[in-house]
Amino acid sequence: MPKIIEVGYLLTLEENYKHPSAFYIRNCLGNFIYFQTKCRATAQGWCNELYGVGFYKVNSGKTGKSSGTESAVGRLNTKSRMNSKGVR
Repeated sequence: MPKIIEVGYLLTLEENYKHPSAFYIRNCLGNFIYFQTKCRATAQGWCNELYGVGFYKVNSGKTGKSSGTESAVGRLNTKSRMNSKGVR
């Protein structure tokens, strides 16, 4: 069984908050439930066992605020728009 951690939503808004796992769900109360496992399929299996099949889909990836930098695509689009001439 993977380690399961429940964290309140307000705690995740703190600047120095570190997410304990890459696999999580956000329940109906807004709290994050983290599954510490190496495989998303394993996390989904435990989620289905705890909450029932089809109620929650396990998300993968870190959540929260961005680091304050734009993606490469955002920078390219912004730069190309600044240097382009208007359509006449």
